[in-house]
Amino acid sequence: MQLAETKKYSVSTCEPGFADRLNNLLDGLSMRVHGRFTVIEKWCEISNSGARLLFKENRPPKQNTFELLIKQIYSENKRKFDHTKVTENDIAHYLLHGGRNPIPGTVEKTPSREKGDLDPLVMGNIYLTVANLAKDIGLDVFEDIERNQLKILYNKVTELHTERGIELDSTQMSELVKVLLKAAQSYLL
Repeated sequence: MQLAETKKYSVSTCEPGFADRLNNLLDGLSMRVHGRFTVIEKWCEISNSGARLLFKENRPPKQNTFELLIKQIYSENKRKFDHTKVTENDIAHYLLHGGRNPIPGTVEKTPSREKGDLDPLVMGNIYLTVANLAKDIGLDVFEDIERNQLKILYNKVTELHTERGIELDSTQMSELVKVLLKAAQSYLL
């Protein structure tokens, strides 16, 4: 899709809730909460304070900057989910007017959602990460760890990922999960 096609959307027609919709898209791209201003700054070639204003003032940037943002979200989505058919127009329309979020695997953050209600794909990745790291240290999560300890472990890993922004494939997460696995095996959680 050509970026010029996105121009049919005018940032002056934006519905309330721009910042929430932008965060929903970034969540769908598995982008850490910490550091989003810096990423937006680089993507849109704006200052860090300009990136902060998008969220603080809950409004889109100027038209040219908006088009850069759409192009970058589209590119990042294509890179991570190359099997999707999401277009720049889909992203622009969602950001400006709402509706169905076009990024697959995104959990809409609405007041009716409970804190622990996560996208099944995210939870699946958490389960696989824990299982694979357990194998690395010679454990079978279903054989070597008691059920309640395993639940606590999954909750802690989920919190580390969703609330603290630690990526599941990071070295830091690997080290933390291995410590938690050993603690769970010893009934210390």
